Amino acid sequence: MKIKMAQIEKRDITRVSINLPTPMVKKVKEYALELGLPITQSYTVLINMGLEQKQLYNSLPELIKSANTLKDIYDNSESAFTNSEEEKKQ
Repeated sequence: MKIKMAQIEKRDITRVSINLPTPMVKKVKEYALELGLPITQSYTVLINMGLEQKQLYNSLPELIKSANTLKDIYDNSESAFTNSEEEKKQ
């Protein structure tokens, strides 16, 4: 019986050597242990999460503007509905 090995996708990888504060490294190691991830993968996950949060934070003003627009549309339609109900009663 032949067993097929799972194919691992090739990625463009760059080795990076950086100095980090010891408490931060300890936190990343704790995070890795909690999730059962290799430490290197934990750095990748945490960096990606940080970058995604930054992107979300940068788009927040546009989201708030859209939410306010929707609120205005709702408020206007509600007042139009209330006005038409009052006209029907008269």
